[in-house]
Amino acid sequence: MEQDYDNPIARFQVGQPIICVNAKWPTMVATANLQVPASGAVYHIRAIEPKPWGFGLLLAEISNPIMKLSSGRVAEPSFDEDRFMPVLD
Repeated sequence: MEQDYDNPIARFQVGQPIICVNAKWPTMVATANLQVPASGAVYHIRAIEPKPWGFGLLLAEISNPIMKLSSGRVAEPSFDEDRFMPVLD
């Protein structure tokens, strides 16, 4: 099956439980006074946002203020999907 790069498909869905597997945050994030996921902790997806490199996840358990992002967009910072894995039953 050929990948449609104009319409990527998220590998997660809203409401799905996920576990953080990469909590190594860049200095910019660590010093921005943001709430960030902890390695090994379980979260639930409240929103999925398309990004140029994949998808960003907003988590039900974490809420950060809306701010001007490095992309120039004004929004709540999201977390790269690659930092998470699905919770297996």
